Amino acid sequence: IDLICKDKETMVFVEVKTLQFRSEQAAEEGLQPEEQLTKAKLQKLKRAASLYAGHYPELIKDERGWRIDLLALIVKEKSYNIKYYENIA
Repeated sequence: IDLICKDKETMVFVEVKTLQFRSEQAAEEGLQPEEQLTKAKLQKLKRAASLYAGHYPELIKDERGWRIDLLALIVKEKSYNIKYYENIA
């Protein structure tokens, strides 16, 4: 878990995946950051989020509880692309 924050009253655990390319050709051939999040990693994120939320129940003030989001960042030379996915698990 890279970030822990709140969206209104929902606790949000954010996983950040980043790829950095030195050329446009390498960017076209590489995996997307989203593809780096494996099922095993997602299971670990769920467990860690559940443990954290259970340890700090006072931080959860909404019936929705918590969620896991993904921030995918691609850096290409001097430009970047950000994709944000809510509630991936």
